[in-house]
Amino acid sequence: MTGSNLPAEWLPMLREAGVAAQSICGGLTALRRANYAEAEYYSYALFNLSIGLERLFKLTILVDRRAQGLSYPANDEFKRKYGHDLKRLHSSVEEIRRRYSDKLSWSLPDEDDAAAALGVLTDFARATRYYNLDLLTGKADIHASRDPIEAWYLDVGRRILSRPKSQRYIARAQRNAAAVDTLIGERTFVLFAAEDGAPITTAYDAELRIILNELIQRESVVICACLARQAAEVLQQAVPAAHEAGASDVPYIDEFFEIFNNEESVFKRRKKFSLRG
Repeated sequence: MTGSNLPAEWLPMLREAGVAAQSICGGLTALRRANYAEAEYYSYALFNLSIGLERLFKLTILVDRRAQGLSYPANDEFKRKYGHDLKRLHSSVEEIRRRYSDKLSWSLPDEDDAAAALGVLTDFARATRYYNLDLLTGKADIHASRDPIEAWYLDVGRRILSRPKSQRYIARAQRNAAAVDTLIGERTFVLFAAEDGAPITTAYDAELRIILNELIQRESVVICACLARQAAEVLQQAVPAAHEAGASDVPYIDEFFEIFNNEESVFKRRKKFSLRG
């Protein structure tokens, strides 16, 4: 850091941690608002979550290397091993977690839910960020890729809807949608496309999807926030461990991720995530 006695590595690491944490917060906030009528929030959420989680995972891996007395890997080596593969990065973070297991408190509520979310985010980071532009410009292999919004609904959303505890919510949503359709159905023109591409042409379908979206996005936020919590908790152990190993080049970047040090019930209630409260 120019003009100070702090190690040169502090500035880029602090900035990287800030970008990671703020991106995750922005992604969670957007995901909570996403629905078929405001599909732009899906893309914004996937973009920020993929960027934020990738950076958090990579920072955790790098700090753990310093905690083990190792130097940072060469740039080419690091890129070659991980690229934008969030699934592989998360797997490496989980390996690190096992070494700190006696000091950790949190766990993933459902590992299959987490794997489904990571799969869509990895595809988005590696291949489908520009899905719409690629589709319009006729990219040669575009039909081998999935629409990321559809993928999120099919892989994550439908898992949430299939949970036994979701069935009462779905039944209530169906009753509410039927009531709305009775009131305004004959006087309403509806034309939308759902996340999975299905046409929405009735007041019943429109209302039902909106209500179900509320459940899907609330639970999706929990899944993604818990993925951040997994890595952040490791970082909270790796930073002091790096200091004990003599790595003065590691600042207290774990403080950026304190917002994720919470129970799932807190994540469910929050509709907005911010580093500033």
